[in-house]
Amino acid sequence: MKLQIFKTVILTLSIAVVLFFGNKLILQTESFNQNFKLFSYSLETIYTVLCVFSVIILVTLLIVNSRNKDVVGLTYLLITSIKAGIIIFIFSDIISSSNKNTVERINFFIVFILFLAIETLITIRLLNKKQ
Repeated sequence: MKLQIFKTVILTLSIAVVLFFGNKLILQTESFNQNFKLFSYSLETIYTVLCVFSVIILVTLLIVNSRNKDVVGLTYLLITSIKAGIIIFIFSDIISSSNKNTVERINFFIVFILFLAIETLITIRLLNKKQ
């Protein structure tokens, strides 16, 4: 169990680091650099918060899976919904319509969707695993 949690955390962190550096390289290009300097939250902050939430969600799902595999899907939906609400509250400056930096808004939603995809794929792998 502990090994599976460790592997999942390492996989999530590895993917997040690769995505972070790729995103940072893209945003530092000449066409995005001016907008990148005006971001409300640093890219590091966004990735850290989303990565922490993803790790918490995945560890929780692994624990739930070890106790009762039948409720893993429902747990995932509940925790992901709570996460979305908290993220919207935390990053409301980015999401609000008063934010004129569309690059920041689009970047935030892409990063949010990428972390959601990571969680979903790992959850699917967990649900399809034979016991």
